[in-house]
Amino acid sequence: SESYDGRQSGSVEWRSQRGEIGDTRNRVIDASDATKSLEVRYSPSADEYTVKLDEKPEQVFKGYESLVSQCQGVRRKVEYDWNMVYLARASTEAPAHIEWTVKCKMPITQATITMSHTTFEAGTVLWSCCDLGQQANPQYHANFADIDLTKLVGMKEFRISAKMSDSDWQHTQLFRTEVGQEKDLFLINLKF
Repeated sequence: SESYDGRQSGSVEWRSQRGEIGDTRNRVIDASDATKSLEVRYSPSADEYTVKLDEKPEQVFKGYESLVSQCQGVRRKVEYDWNMVYLARASTEAPAHIEWTVKCKMPITQATITMSHTTFEAGTVLWSCCDLGQQANPQYHANFADIDLTKLVGMKEFRISAKMSDSDWQHTQLFRTEVGQEKDLFLINLKF
């Protein structure tokens, strides 16, 4: 069964200004304690991130919003009848967007990043990955794999963004997987 939390009346702008939707807490993935490597994974099934800095023990962050720097109109959806889980647009929001900001102490020497999505019918997901200075005009791509990650070499900060749009919320899904499955659908692996 479907569950919709919070107020459904009022304009998106009005509800956002009241703090009823969206996430303006501006969290970052903080790698300031890492001198060799950073690995971040998100499990939609467990709804948690695991973060590993260098050889230190993994840290766990519960909830998809826990490491998101900006989020508007996105929610986690579990389809019990199909046994699937993913992040999708909130049914009343169009378009939606989510982003993660990574800040490192050391310059990046190598980056491997996986971000996945599934679309149906006219659903559209666009991805960007850029330094924080390109905030105003990031370049978006239909597939994250099309982004040249060598541009991250030498950087200490960058942002990954996804924009989702369609007339039906379920046509754009990030990190879609079977409940209980652990796949690398969201992976950030950096070397310094």
